[in-house]
Amino acid sequence: MHEQFISEHPDTSFSIAGVEIPSWELILELTAQCYDLVSSGYIGVDIVLDRRQGPLMLEMDARPGLSIQTANQCGLLTRLKEIEGMPSLPSDIIECITVAKTLQS
Repeated sequence: MHEQFISEHPDTSFSIAGVEIPSWELILELTAQCYDLVSSGYIGVDIVLDRRQGPLMLEMDARPGLSIQTANQCGLLTRLKEIEGMPSLPSDIIECITVAKTLQS
């Protein structure tokens, strides 16, 4: 099942196609703040959604797996090359998120 596209949750068979993740903008801000906390250059952030508290950071991974790239059906390399080609990167978290959302998919 690894590295394969799925349209149903593997345990519940619940359809996940088209499901919108609640509080997506807040999740993006939370993960960007986690990045600012560490000086690893690249991290993975695991987020859990709590019914009452919303998105919460579960853990940060210094060496995250990259197979999650298949979730949006595009790789990371193209985006990294776009970032490398930028004359400067914004320092404000909201501006960073805006730039990230405009990168090619």
